[in-house]
Amino acid sequence: MSTKKVMKSSVIPPSVRVEAGGKQFTITIFDTEQTFGLLEPFFEVFEQLQASGVEMTPTRLIGKCPKAVIAMLATAIGEPDEFIKRLPPNETLRLLSALLETNMPFFTDHVRPEFERVVTMTMLPAARPANH
Repeated sequence: MSTKKVMKSSVIPPSVRVEAGGKQFTITIFDTEQTFGLLEPFFEVFEQLQASGVEMTPTRLIGKCPKAVIAMLATAIGEPDEFIKRLPPNETLRLLSALLETNMPFFTDHVRPEFERVVTMTMLPAARPANH
């Protein structure tokens, strides 16, 4: 019988207050549904850039996936995509900066290692029952 130790995260999600479009927003770490739903549009771009040996930067991300970046920002502040589209570019970039400030360390330090562990497990040969 196998038992798994359930570990509670001691991570307290950071938040950043930011103003855009005359409103104040608090940007926090995305939850699971937001993360999985928002990352999907970026995977193809990540794969294309990686295959071509090009480093992923925020500038390339915005240039290659503008609609996905707009959707990500809208989700982060709870406003429709149209709200983001109407913002001046400097305010949109301020939102993006706040989003990256709150989410990147958490994903880099906590989500990515777990994701890589899961990917590694799925790449291992399937366990076979012992022949008796």
